[in-house]
Amino acid sequence: MSAATLGVAAALGSTASWALCGVLFKRLGERLDPIGMTVAKSLVAAALIFAAVLSVGGWTPPSARSAVLLAASGIVGVAIGDSFFFAALSRLSPLLLAILLLAGPDVLSGVLGLVCLGEFPCWQVWCGIAAIMAAMGLLMFPMDTTEGGRSTVRGIVYGVIALACTAVGSVIAKPALVGEAAVPSLEATALRMAAGGIVLCAFGAVTGRCGTWLATFRDKRYAVGFAGVTALVAFGGFWLSLVAIRDLEIVTAGALLSLEPLFVLPMMILFGRHKTCLREVAGMVLAVAGVVTIAVYSAN
Repeated sequence: MSAATLGVAAALGSTASWALCGVLFKRLGERLDPIGMTVAKSLVAAALIFAAVLSVGGWTPPSARSAVLLAASGIVGVAIGDSFFFAALSRLSPLLLAILLLAGPDVLSGVLGLVCLGEFPCWQVWCGIAAIMAAMGLLMFPMDTTEGGRSTVRGIVYGVIALACTAVGSVIAKPALVGEAAVPSLEATALRMAAGGIVLCAFGAVTGRCGTWLATFRDKRYAVGFAGVTALVAFGGFWLSLVAIRDLEIVTAGALLSLEPLFVLPMMILFGRHKTCLREVAGMVLAVAGVVTIAVYSAN
């Protein structure tokens, strides 16, 4: 399997994981504030990934430059970006949520990859990206906004900040994942998550919030459920997304990582008795065609 094919598979796996974990975290987040959720998720994920790294061969110390890049990426993308992401969830309508928090960060990271890293895929890959963006338009619009309330100004601001931080964090991490001093993707994920979690933990200690956060996890059933979902998002969401960013141009990875609605729709059909329409079927077919095009021409 070529690196590009592996990158496509990783991006799809990451997207599927985020689609599922988004639903699960929304339920778990009812008992934790956004920063507490980010702290717990980051530290638990870092610990799980660190244990996995040690079990498969040991830790390879990164160069100082790579460590700084990954730490900065974790602080911007995880500590700040994820905190604003969780804060925006309850303050945005489904329409703006889909635009800003699902497709937005991945599209913006692709633009930054073009500008900052000089990455430019071949025209066939651009056609695949265009097909995916068109498919997401068919799957997300028009969207029922009668549930979930109206968007607030604060929610829009939080969403834009989350979008920008997530995209910038991805671009910052890319140089540490390639080249002679490339950090293995598992180790890079652990470093990003640990950096974000430690910074927010320090913030919680200064503001006196740590006690409240810890009290929530005294419920063993909640703690076990949270650890399970975090393990899924750590290895499925965060790790696989870094593999995709490493092996593909960021604009290509961004298009594939914006496919959450493609995975949410089958779950709605299976578990929510959702009835599909012709527009949604067309969107799914177009998205699959875009993915296949990217997979074939990225590997060449």
